[in-house]
Amino acid sequence: MIDLLRLLPDIDTSLLRAEGQERRRFSAAPAPLGKKSWPVLRMNAVRVTRPVNCRKIVCEIGGGKDVREAVEAAEGRIIVARTRAGVLGFGSDDEFRRVFAPFSITEFGIATFEDRRLRYDSQERGLLRRALVAAIARTHDMEARARGSADILAPRVPGDPAWQGLRDVIGGPIVGSVPRKRDITWREGIGLRLDWASDQLWLLLEPRIIFDGGSEETKAITADFARERTARRYNQMLDKLINYWSRRFAGQNLRALAIGDGLDAAFDVDRQSAFSWAAKP
Repeated sequence: MIDLLRLLPDIDTSLLRAEGQERRRFSAAPAPLGKKSWPVLRMNAVRVTRPVNCRKIVCEIGGGKDVREAVEAAEGRIIVARTRAGVLGFGSDDEFRRVFAPFSITEFGIATFEDRRLRYDSQERGLLRRALVAAIARTHDMEARARGSADILAPRVPGDPAWQGLRDVIGGPIVGSVPRKRDITWREGIGLRLDWASDQLWLLLEPRIIFDGGSEETKAITADFARERTARRYNQMLDKLINYWSRRFAGQNLRALAIGDGLDAAFDVDRQSAFSWAAKP
C-alpha cells in the first residue's frame, strides 16, 4: 500500500519512509550454534565495515579516463575515482600532490562517504571496492583483475603451502592446464563485488575458475572446462567453499596500501557470512 501511495501527488514521502521502517518485513536471525534441525540458507555475502573518509582533490583535470591516465603515467601508488565533487581516493599526500600538481590543485581536503551514494553502483562504491580488493590481494598475495563492477582474484603462487586449505576443500589441485588447450592455464579463484542491503555494505563472494592465456577464440573451450569442473559444486561443496573464502578474508584493519602517512583505506571483514532463519508460519 505504501508503494501505491507514493504514486499520488503531494504526499509527504518522509512519513512514508518512517512508516516503512517501522513495518519492516524481516528481522535479524540469531547466529546458529551447534547442530540444529531447522534449515539454514547460507548467503555468499559477508558484512564489511568501511572507511569513513578519503582524500579529496579539486584540480583542472578532465574525466575518469584522464584521471586514470594521469595516475598510470606518473606510476602513482594511489587508488582514485573521479566524481563531480573532485578526485577522491586513498594514498599518501605526497603521492597525490606529485600526480595532480601539473593540473593546478585548488583544493586539498577530505571527503566523507555518504550512505546514499553507496546504495547503488556509484563512483564512491567503486572506489571502496577497488580499495578493499587491493587490501585483500596485498594481505593474501593474490592477483586481482577488474571485470566491470566486480573483480576476480586468484592465488599468485598456487603451489604455496598457505593454500593447502583450499586444496583440501576442492579435494585436488587448484592449478593446471586446460586439457584441450595446454597453453591455457587455470587457477581456483574468487569473484568479489560490493553490494548494499539492510543499510550495510556487503562483500559478495563467487568462487570461480580463473584462466590465463585465453582469447576470444578459446572462450567456448574455457567455458566448457569451467562448467565441467564446477558442475558438482552445490549444497555442501559450495557451502564449504563460501565458508573457506569468508574465513580466509576475515580480519580487522585490512589496509589497502599499508602507508604511514596520508589516508589509507582500512576495512573490517566479518568471519561469518549472512544466512537465513527458518521461516515461521
